[in-house]
This record gives sequence, structure tokens and C-alpha cells, in this order.
Amino acid sequence: MAAAPTGASAQSAPERRKTRVLVVDEAGIMRDGLCALLESDDTLEVVAATASRREAVQNLTTAQPDVIVIDFAADLKAGPETIVHLKGRWADVRVLVLTVRRDETFIEAALRAGADGYVLKTDSRAELFNAVHRIASGKSYISPSALDRMVTAYAKTSDRLPGRSRGSGALTSREQESSR
Repeated sequence: MAAAPTGASAQSAPERRKTRVLVVDEAGIMRDGLCALLESDDTLEVVAATASRREAVQNLTTAQPDVIVIDFAADLKAGPETIVHLKGRWADVRVLVLTVRRDETFIEAALRAGADGYVLKTDSRAELFNAVHRIASGKSYISPSALDRMVTAYAKTSDRLPGRSRGSGALTSREQESSR
């Protein structure tokens, strides 16, 4: 039976640094629950939790998070402005939007503002953990449910072929004549 490692050999395996997370959600119960959920993953450490952009900015310098998990504000202007502000001051921080907003205009606005990921609050905890880990490693992430909304919206509004009318896919009478 081999003896348990002691002394220097026990400490030689490097301890993996936890991903540092800052949570921003104005709803206190949601913020507390999200922090508890994130802390249940032993590779994540919640370093601060705030209710507002102003508090988040104040905590960024001292908390030095790797990832900010932020609830997207109810209005289409405040959420993207917050993301632009945070990324403008701390370019290396990764931003994950976690929200109930499933409208494609909100998803697009978040991504254009610089969000690195987008997850819906109706998604699973596994989806949230996957998103945090992926964006912490430098990748982008959109949950399948949010991505489905974007693809569906694109398919409904896109003119994919020149000369075709939206949605119908049928040839116009002029197109039918020219194809003969």
C-alpha cells in the first residue's frame, strides 16, 4: 500500500485557480440565488454581487472578476450601454448576459455592445455553467434557446434570394416569364 504524499510532493500539483465572477442583477432574491448557484460549482468563485451598473463599476477594480454575469435591463438602451461601459473600461473582462429577454432585438443589441455570451433564465443550470466556462476560456456562447430565436427571426425577415418576395418563396409573374 502506497503512503499518502506528504510535504513538497503533496503541494507539487498546481492548484487550479477558480474563475472569478461578478454578479449584477437588481432583483435581490435572484441575485442571491444566482450567487448560491454559481458557488455550487467548485471551479467558480463569486467575488462580488451588485444591484446596479454603478456598483459593478465600483467593484470591478477591487474584485477583479474574469466574468461578469449581468441581467439585461428591461429597456433596450440601458443594457447595451452598461456592457459598452464595462468593456470600455476593462477590455479583458468577459460579459455574460443572463436574462428573461428572449426577443432577438435584445440578443442582437447585447452582442453588438460586446457581450461574450447570452443565456436565458429559463435555461438549465448546466447551460449557465457551460456558458460561464466557455466565455472564461475566451470563447463566445449563445444558449441554443436564444440562438433558435435569432435564427427564426432571421429566417422570417431575410430576403435570401434576389428578386424573391419576403416569406412566400414563390416566383413573381415576371420571374416565371424569364425562366421559360
